Amino acid sequence: MDELINKLPNKPGVYFFKTKNGEMLYIGKANNIQKRIKSHLKLSSNIFLRDETLTKDTIDIDYETTNSEIEALLLEAKLIRKFMPKYNVRQKDDSSYPYIVITNEKYPRIQFKRRYKGKKTDGTYYGPFTSANAVRETINFILHAWKIASCRNRKLPKRKCLKSQIDLCCAPCEEEKISVDSYMERIKEVKQFLEGQNKKEIIEEKLKKMKKLSNELRYEEAAKIRDQIAALNRTIENFQIHIPQYTVKSSLKNIKDSLKLSKIPKVIEAFDISNIKSQATVGSMVQFVDGQPSKNNYRRFKIKTVEHQNDVAMMREVIRRRYSRILRENKEFPDLILIDGGKTQLNGTVEELEELDINIEDINIMALAKKYDNIYLPNKKPIKLPKSSSALLFLKRVRDEAHRFAISYHRLLRSKRIRK
Repeated sequence: MDELINKLPNKPGVYFFKTKNGEMLYIGKANNIQKRIKSHLKLSSNIFLRDETLTKDTIDIDYETTNSEIEALLLEAKLIRKFMPKYNVRQKDDSSYPYIVITNEKYPRIQFKRRYKGKKTDGTYYGPFTSANAVRETINFILHAWKIASCRNRKLPKRKCLKSQIDLCCAPCEEEKISVDSYMERIKEVKQFLEGQNKKEIIEEKLKKMKKLSNELRYEEAAKIRDQIAALNRTIENFQIHIPQYTVKSSLKNIKDSLKLSKIPKVIEAFDISNIKSQATVGSMVQFVDGQPSKNNYRRFKIKTVEHQNDVAMMREVIRRRYSRILRENKEFPDLILIDGGKTQLNGTVEELEELDINIEDINIMALAKKYDNIYLPNKKPIKLPKSSSALLFLKRVRDEAHRFAISYHRLLRSKRIRK
């Protein structure tokens, strides 16, 4: 147990206490996961060891790191709501937890509430959260990023208030300030953020919109979106997920069985492309060894031979550069190559490998599409695994890590270009 705790990260995130058979006991968030778990395991404060049937030898510890405390807070609330761990429920009656509410009205508002009505007809509720202060900080962040209304009146006031004057609200009370459609687009993005979904897409869509407005010489509107992106970039990043070793082994075996591979994929290399209108186009490769990220073997590629928007050609260039080098250096190929994309990306990759005189029969290669999580294999029908499949969940984590790595490199190059 002590050895495991010393390997825990000193990063923000969410941690879990579970029984050996997987029953969720407690979910918490922390700015420093290792430090927080150490404090839990002190006998005087450990809620688990108060139960005589539970000891340090009968519980498992797992965690997910996040990019910020705000993300940890949102993830904690989502997982508590999903699993309802008994020790979270024991500590506080559900009705007294704080919630974030998006009201149901023409111009919805964001509000802090302690209780909810049974049918929740007055709005969309997010929570329960475990910290009132953290909820208020999250609402404050949302006001800075999206500037939606947060007035506590029964109805939206008829004239703008102080928050509008200090640029924390877009003043929907003065209808000429913002259209219903524009305001509801902000509400949609806030809901996506609170649900922990489509975070990358929010940023990417805003970048496209900003570029379009700039091309139309609507610089003031483009600047407002730029400011929103700057605020969002402070917190929005894919979760870095730690997978416990006992789960890794079963997931890798399930991948072998589900895809009918010749062997367990101990070494997996995943590829992704990131670009916006062919600007600062990059590719990424991440490598997982025995189910864990091998970050020393991550690689990034600045696209050199493709000038126009062509994801397949860009992926082919990255595959060619990676595996021609593997051939030159006489190194071993991975047990599984994973492409972020669908059948078209897979076929392009296969053609590129064949041009390198690589026998496709000797390697395992697949593509994983984002939209429906369909799995594509050469010369086979698409495979649709259950959403709860450990094989699918693991492959999605690897694919999403490749996407995160590509996005981070793309942003780096773009920021350098802006500074120039």
